[in-house]
Amino acid sequence: MDRTKRTYPLALLILKLSIHPYYTDCDVVIISAEIEMPRILSDAEIQQLLQEQKPLPPNWATKLRFRRKSQEAFDQRDCPVQGSKGHEFRLILRSNHLHPQDFSVLLVFKDADGTEYILRRHNGSHPSKHTNEYEKRHNLPNAELPICFHRHLATERYQGAGLRIDGYAERANDYNDIQTAQGAMVRDARLILPLNSQLSMLGDN
Repeated sequence: MDRTKRTYPLALLILKLSIHPYYTDCDVVIISAEIEMPRILSDAEIQQLLQEQKPLPPNWATKLRFRRKSQEAFDQRDCPVQGSKGHEFRLILRSNHLHPQDFSVLLVFKDADGTEYILRRHNGSHPSKHTNEYEKRHNLPNAELPICFHRHLATERYQGAGLRIDGYAERANDYNDIQTAQGAMVRDARLILPLNSQLSMLGDN
């Protein structure tokens, strides 16, 4: 796996500023430097990570059970998952208790250097429309989604364009609530339930 990071040079810049008539002009010099950015995951690597089997740990149900507090509308739970090839992942559930259809189920890949990448994000029907920014910039189809259940997919092209890795989304027709969204994630990401486990326990209050 190529773990090369991208570096972006900052050009040497001399900026002359006229501060005030009573003061002399001054030169501001920005010294050349490099900014280190996360590497780009290729589409092939993203698919390999998704296809890797991911057995959920024995205590997965407890970790993902919401602990709603009376004055908090939002809740988030997450569970670490070790892939069969040694990669580290996190399964994350987010819920809006005031608007049950506004939820997210995420699969996050944790790279060897600690950088995290969202590989899949199953969203509910939140109040605003979603814009696929890359498609909008290039006048491509599917640039805007209506208010609907939608699935965010990690793509190489969004990273290359400086956009969020999971910025691209498609309408989802295989789930209609947080429970069925979790079931879709199990299928999409090859999550393996422990023996005698029940999917319906995921995210239960």
